[in-house]
Amino acid sequence: MTTRTPREKIILKTALLGESVIDWPQFYCSTREDVVQILKINEFHLSNPRDHTALMSLQSEAIGYIQNQLRLTLPVSLLKPTSIEDIFFAASDLKDPKTQKLACALLKVMNVIHLLNGRELLYNLSISNRNLFSLVEDKMERELSSLTRIGIKYQGGRKQKESLITRIISKKGTLGVPTHDRLRFQIVTPKKENLLEVILHLFQTVLPVNYVIPNLSVNRLINLRDTLPWKHRASYAFSKKLKSINNHLITSLPYAIPDKEHSGKKYDLIKFVVAVPVRLDHYVSNSQHPLESLGCITHVPVEIRMMDQETERLNNLGENVYSLYKERQRIGVTKRVIQGA
Repeated sequence: MTTRTPREKIILKTALLGESVIDWPQFYCSTREDVVQILKINEFHLSNPRDHTALMSLQSEAIGYIQNQLRLTLPVSLLKPTSIEDIFFAASDLKDPKTQKLACALLKVMNVIHLLNGRELLYNLSISNRNLFSLVEDKMERELSSLTRIGIKYQGGRKQKESLITRIISKKGTLGVPTHDRLRFQIVTPKKENLLEVILHLFQTVLPVNYVIPNLSVNRLINLRDTLPWKHRASYAFSKKLKSINNHLITSLPYAIPDKEHSGKKYDLIKFVVAVPVRLDHYVSNSQHPLESLGCITHVPVEIRMMDQETERLNNLGENVYSLYKERQRIGVTKRVIQGA
């Protein structure tokens, strides 16, 4: 079994189990390069003065929340760090447990505020969903195309309107099902052994593990007991308060509600949904409203589905055949519309 670093473990565990960053007891950054990579995946570039200012603004707002709402006292090292990297180092260093917990809390609150700012940014910008989705599609396509050289196949796109209509009608009790889930990528690897490496590659290049949307992951291919032989430590008391806030925020996002688009009970796959960051510098610069306090980054939910070639073949046999699933879905929807059942 391949030995995984702590950082790789937290990536796999979060993606495959659909956990929230609010549940993390520790960050895993030992070098400046680690911090730079995490920030880059989140579309922050420390060499850009504007991004550095945005990060410090997030830190300041998070400090205010922690002190005023959670009634926690932060040490000077977190109130006035010499650099933003110091907060990540403190959240990763178990030698000073008290400061480590507080640094971890500070980063979690910054994470939530950043997500809120991105959503508020969209409300104030004149950008169509078409253009927004195109930016994310281009970003994902560039990274996925680099994997084709090792035999990875992928396809992606937006949901057709007919599929969205069927999906809304098939859900009982509501017409409020979000219809923004239009971006999806399916990745097929040559062998099952390639799945973990592809997941790690994506989360180390283009997908921020801190924005995996909780409770939406499906894992029917990877044995977690063999892959992650470690126990997740209990969340700290103040994290429970943050978790309720985070869950409320997540449920208000235009994300994918877990669907059942699997033809049969034996349809196997890995699935997770990530709020992918995208920069809107051009739109912010041309905005008629002062939006500097919100930064220039927003997030778009992207669903990733993965399987190996043999699993793909089996998924297209017997009761798993997609055409059979669509026919059963059509009959069910017709019955509900006509009979109200």
